[in-house]
Amino acid sequence: MVFQFVPSVEKMKFIRGLKLSSKVLLGVVPLIVASGFLTVYLNNQFEEEQMMEQALASAQTYADIIRESLVNMMVDRLQVDETFLDRIEKLNEIDSLRLVLNDLRLRPLLMTPDRALRIKRKMDEYGVNDAMESEVILSGSPLWERSGDVFRAIIPFKADARCQRCHQVDEGYVLAAANIHISLSRFSQAIMSNAERTFWIFIGFSILAVSIAVFIFRRFVARPVNQLMKATEEIAGGNLSYSVAGNPRGDEIARLGGAFEFMRIALKKNLEELEEVNATLVVRKRQLED
Repeated sequence: MVFQFVPSVEKMKFIRGLKLSSKVLLGVVPLIVASGFLTVYLNNQFEEEQMMEQALASAQTYADIIRESLVNMMVDRLQVDETFLDRIEKLNEIDSLRLVLNDLRLRPLLMTPDRALRIKRKMDEYGVNDAMESEVILSGSPLWERSGDVFRAIIPFKADARCQRCHQVDEGYVLAAANIHISLSRFSQAIMSNAERTFWIFIGFSILAVSIAVFIFRRFVARPVNQLMKATEEIAGGNLSYSVAGNPRGDEIARLGGAFEFMRIALKKNLEELEEVNATLVVRKRQLED
């Protein structure tokens, strides 16, 4: 395989022909833009993680409230309000909520024919629907997932000592679970807006910082370097009277200018001395010839 290096060589020649300040900009600006994108991306990832944690905490809180309500109903009245399950599905704070019932194992004294019929009807309506619900019922551990802008969490309701008054189960047995869906679209839009705002603020400050840096570079680096280049051209042309300003106590470029000026003075002095010697030799030569 033959590679074409000509474009790269031409690009290198173009870059070499640029001014020093332009080369600095070509190196710095891409880094600033890349760091801006990286900052926005990492910040967005962090906010996404926080959003998921808050959604899970909200789902857990709703599930705990529903569980306590169900337990209190059973302890106080030995039955659950028929309309309660319907009302909790219409909560405005969450996208949707559905109870998933396991085998309730009511004690025989509480299992009347009418109650058995109601439980059968509720089991048909609120039974396990998918593998995720089944896994939570069997394992007793909460599960959650995100699909687009919808967060789904399934929180198990485990039996405690109070539940054993009505249910013939061990502590920790999963009586039911709450399948909660929370819309994240509003939060996602806020995160995207914040990311966009952060990016443009970063770009604005970066442009300001680069502008200040370019001004300082041109004022204190490029200008002295150009003066040294001009002095080099003048001296190379034989103009040893071209003075270069330098400060021995300044930065490296200023000290370089001072050293260059010292060299110019020394060259001029040596040249003047050489001219004097040559003039003296010419005079003596003429005297000898006479």
